[in-house]
Amino acid sequence: MNVKEIFFSYQGEGPYIGSPTLFIRFGGCNLNCYYCDTKYAKSVTKQNNIEPQHLANKILKYLKKYKPEFISLTGGEPLLQKQLPDFLKEIVKYKNFKIYLETNASLVRQFHDVINFIDVCAINLKIPEDDINRKNVITNTQKIVNLCKKNNKEFFIKITICGRKLYNDYTLKRLQKFLVKTKPKSLVLQPETSSLKKKSKTLFFNITKIFKLTKKYVPIIYIIPQLHRIIYKIR
Repeated sequence: MNVKEIFFSYQGEGPYIGSPTLFIRFGGCNLNCYYCDTKYAKSVTKQNNIEPQHLANKILKYLKKYKPEFISLTGGEPLLQKQLPDFLKEIVKYKNFKIYLETNASLVRQFHDVINFIDVCAINLKIPEDDINRKNVITNTQKIVNLCKKNNKEFFIKITICGRKLYNDYTLKRLQKFLVKTKPKSLVLQPETSSLKKKSKTLFFNITKIFKLTKKYVPIIYIIPQLHRIIYKIR
């Protein structure tokens, strides 16, 4: 497994913002979002490799010291780790916490392999035009939402809203189609931090557009910026 860093902090995104959390950041990502704020986690290097049992032993020490409410699997993209199920089998033995998966929701088979270990899934819906390589993973995201529902897993949809350019009608129609098919109970609209700091008018218009669209289909909508990016680091 390729692990970039392990640290204790407080959740800075989404509806569980402020929760004491142990973060495990894995290396490697299959997408290339232009606004990525953890570019260093995209690379996979040999010195970051660790066996599942060894990682579980390290995590146990953190659990005893910090007693977090959540263990967050983040990245990069955690589901790229082939031995992730093996690690989770070990760590859930010490279950006085919840497993929180942060995923770009593009890897359906890999998600299926770990779903039984996950308590909360933050499903990051990626708008294709925000990926430098123009990858469209919305169909796979829809499948992962359906898997969460089928297995009674807690999840929420998160969309990073950008201020680079105005979203067009085609983008909004794709989003509308996704919401009609998945019917999520809650949605987080997350302003992209660099645009937020620049007080981008385009960002404001995009948030307004997406909010007006999504409120027709989703009962609970949050607009939550990245707290940890605004106040730097809370470690």
